[in-house]
Amino acid sequence: MDLFNIFNINLIIKIIFLLVTGMYSVFAFVVFNQIRAMNTIVYVPNSSRILSFTSIAHLIFALSLFLTALVIL
Repeated sequence: MDLFNIFNINLIIKIIFLLVTGMYSVFAFVVFNQIRAMNTIVYVPNSSRILSFTSIAHLIFALSLFLTALVIL
């Protein structure tokens, strides 16, 4: 029982969750940059707009997830 008091499990889980959501936000940013770079090389009008919109929406959702977790936790 003393082991659980020393390593506050709730705090460790919160920190791990924030780290994972932070890494996911960085991943979403990398995907956004890769799609933007791809669109400059290969431009297909309809597909490029759809991919750009999807990557921006993905980035916004990932950042909002991180900020929500930061506020709640």
